[in-house]
Amino acid sequence: MGPEGWLLSFSGQAGQNYKVLATDDLALPLNEWTVLTNGTFGSGAVTFMDSSTNLPAQFYRIVSP
Repeated sequence: MGPEGWLLSFSGQAGQNYKVLATDDLALPLNEWTVLTNGTFGSGAVTFMDSSTNLPAQFYRIVSP
């Protein structure tokens, strides 16, 4: 992790919706993960910065609702 936070870059099919989820407990079901942001894929990669995390281990997942 840099001084600004975690930087995530991902891509998907243009026009498809996505959510960025995070948790510090992989045992939780996905519906209990925290939604950090959501959006719709465009023609290029999406870059997201999680600057709010203060956890020693944070796990991320990109899902299509």
